[in-house]
Formats: sequence, C-alpha cells, structure tokens
Amino acid sequence: GLHDTFIAHNLFASVPGESRAKTICSGLASRFDLSGVPGFFRDADRWRLNVGGWCAGFFVPVRDLAGRVQALQIRRDSGASRYIWLSSKDKPEGATSGAPIHFAAAHRLREGSAIITEGALKSDVIAQYTESAVIGLAGVNGYNSNFGTALKAAGVRIVRIAFDADWQSNPAVSRGLERLGLLLRDAGLKVSRLDWALSEGKGLDDLLVQEVA
Repeated sequence: GLHDTFIAHNLFASVPGESRAKTICSGLASRFDLSGVPGFFRDADRWRLNVGGWCAGFFVPVRDLAGRVQALQIRRDSGASRYIWLSSKDKPEGATSGAPIHFAAAHRLREGSAIITEGALKSDVIAQYTESAVIGLAGVNGYNSNFGTALKAAGVRIVRIAFDADWQSNPAVSRGLERLGLLLRDAGLKVSRLDWALSEGKGLDDLLVQEVA
C-alpha cells in the first residue's frame, strides 16, 4: 500500500544477499566504526552484516522523534515470524536493536494529535493515507512508564488508539489497550479509540488501502 515516492523518501530497501552484504560492510567499515551498531559483527578481522537467506525481505526503518533511524525491522517474504529485527546480539562486537517505538511523520506531532498503532510498517502506511503523525509500538505493551509525558512534551494533546480490530476477541490486546489508555490519560492527554469492523480489515492500514483501491 505504499507509493514509490514514499518508499524512496523513507529509505525502504531490500535486504541484501550475503555477497552484496560483504561489499556493503567493506565500504562502511572503511569510513565508520561499526562497533555497537545493531546487525553488524566481527568475523575474524572483518565486519559482517547479520543477514542471509533466512531473512529475505525488506528493511523497515524505525525512526525516533527527530526522524533518525534508530533500528531496522525486517519484513520477511516468508516464514512463521514475518517481522524480525536486524540484530547482532551475542555475536562478536555485535549489538541488539531492542524494540524501539517508531514515529512516522513525527513533524506532525506539533499539530497536537497522533494515532497510536502496532508496528512500524503499519504506521507508515497510515501516515501516508492520513494527515496525522503515527506512532508504532513494537507490541501492545511496547512502551515505558514515561511514554505519555514524553508525548505531551512533544506537543501532543490528543491521541487516537488504533489497535487491530480483533482486540475485542483477544483479551491480551484488550488489556493492553486499556492500560495504554489509562497511562495516556494520567499524563493529561485526551484519548479515544478508532473502531471498525474486522470484516473491513484487521488493521487501520488495511482499511485505508481498501478505501483508495
């Protein structure tokens, strides 16, 4: 559901094969210190990128409030786990990416409102089809205790939560939605929930894509 210009501007890219990854690592290592950068690790005297056939797919840049790429998620072409993080945890001089919160169109936060959903890619699709800043959690509980106050400090006053439509039948997601709403209200934010029928689409991104199809 993403337009070509949006894909290029937001730096989505295919995960390189092992041969291409070696060339990339060689070029980067000649210019930068890759120590502590998630996904990179030492293999003897050379740097490597932790990719292979098992993670064929494309990178989804996960950005912070300032629009900087803080991690890369991989949307795999196949496999039981479609979304994984580019990480080199437990490898020599490697690092974990963690599971940071993604801010899509963060510059719109200054307008005072935001949509909160699950997932970075979903956030980008929603941001493309709306005029709102969109915040993507790595999971329904993927935030810390100061999340609400941080949003308020960024200028947000109104939040709309758009978790997948199956929250009504998934107790874990329902509880997560309730906890998030309470935390945001305690921070002084006005909170509402976006609802739609599951038959219209699981996520808000699905619904928006279908509307313009």
